[in-house]
Amino acid sequence: FSTVLVAGSRYESTPVFELGGTRFTQTNEVSDVSAKVDLEYVPGEAHVVEAGLHASRLTFRLRNTFDGDETFNQRLQGEQVALYLKDTYTPASDWEIRGGLRASYFSEGDYLRLAPRLSVTHDLTSSVQLQAAYGRYHQYLTLETSQLFTGFDTWLMADRGVPPASSDQLALGLTTEFGDGWRAEIEGYGRTMPGLFREDPFSSGTAGVPYAERFQSGDGRAYGLEVLLRRKAGEFTGFLSYTLGRTERRFPNVNETAGGAQYYTPKYDRTHDLTLVANYRLTEGWRLTGTFSYSTGQPYTRPERQFSTVDSPFQSATEERTVLISPFNNDRLPPYHRLDVGATRSGDVFGVADYELKVQLINAYSRRNIWFYQYEREDDGSLDRTEIPQIPVPIPNLSFTLTF
Repeated sequence: FSTVLVAGSRYESTPVFELGGTRFTQTNEVSDVSAKVDLEYVPGEAHVVEAGLHASRLTFRLRNTFDGDETFNQRLQGEQVALYLKDTYTPASDWEIRGGLRASYFSEGDYLRLAPRLSVTHDLTSSVQLQAAYGRYHQYLTLETSQLFTGFDTWLMADRGVPPASSDQLALGLTTEFGDGWRAEIEGYGRTMPGLFREDPFSSGTAGVPYAERFQSGDGRAYGLEVLLRRKAGEFTGFLSYTLGRTERRFPNVNETAGGAQYYTPKYDRTHDLTLVANYRLTEGWRLTGTFSYSTGQPYTRPERQFSTVDSPFQSATEERTVLISPFNNDRLPPYHRLDVGATRSGDVFGVADYELKVQLINAYSRRNIWFYQYEREDDGSLDRTEIPQIPVPIPNLSFTLTF
């Protein structure tokens, strides 16, 4: 068997920001044109062999302006080629072993990386299954998340002097089915992430700086436990998922102590993440739905100390400038939670098309989730904190879908 896929995509972000009448812009573009060929060969009952080739051309551009003047303009283009080979071996009805190797090459920097993968599944009984898996992964793109607004998030690409990031992940899990259509899954995981790269936040500027010198290298780790309870049959269906996890990163000059740089939780870390989805079939065609979500608040940097500077080369002789300092991402926003409810009607139109009418109420109990805090210095030297919420009122939503 063989499958051929040709695809193209283009991402562009151009946020504009003004501060004190000064205009900042940042244009970030990523284009991807790729072709993928997958082959599958079944030599016998015990083996299924898969192989494939994936070739793509990545084009990356980052352009910054300050008050109408261009301060940075970088365009990179790289070709990526990946080959993989995988064998699914079934020595007995209750065992399945999958092993594979993926080799990838990236032209910008002549990076060649090997990524082995191995997973084992064993049926303890007809309804209880154990899984174990290990894999190595490499990433030639990285997302630089903004501490202010997601509109300023930036995709960056590996290049000469900026090696790709990698990760090793190990997972152990158990799956069981019981009762009338119930299924439970539990999995623990751990992941190391050496070679992470990001723009150096302590750089004095980007104008005239070579691309590779804009970055600093660090490492990360992630670990946690995931639990899923699902019901797939009957009038009442849905699932409950919960994740207890931790994601941490470490870079030079961030939260430095006598022992060196310390791990910190990045913007997207969530210690607790819970989702409850329920569907109830009222009559033929009608279904009630509800989704409740809860997660630990997003990390943010809460000011702890302040000092003033005078006679700085970057300010007038009579101007006093206040600087707020604190450990990076030393606090969290309040927990995020929300309830969405709705009703869905499905059926057919004269036997030629299927339709689905969905009426929803998002944020049904008007939760005032905090988007971010804004700090301003008062005349007496104290700090005033203003809460900037997400939309704190219920939002109606109506959709109608026809499928021919």
